[in-house]
Amino acid sequence: MNSALIYIDNYINEENKLKVYDVLCTMCDQLKGRITEVESYGITEDLAVNANAIVYASFRLDIKELQELTKVLKVVMPKVEYKDAKHRIC
Repeated sequence: MNSALIYIDNYINEENKLKVYDVLCTMCDQLKGRITEVESYGITEDLAVNANAIVYASFRLDIKELQELTKVLKVVMPKVEYKDAKHRIC
């Protein structure tokens, strides 16, 4: 989990946003592909890394769609996990 957040954070800090967008796009596609599972069971352990990275990045990048996705993830993620991802504590 930490490696995904460090990866995102390093690219954001280096202003290499194209790679960040590419990684986030892949993570969003993976969530989209398993949306019925997320609706039924919430964020499972194998999707937690993606969800946490998306939440973390949404507070550091000015992307309206990512911020909207984060609002949805807030509903399906455990509150403690969401808060930790937001502040990169996980």
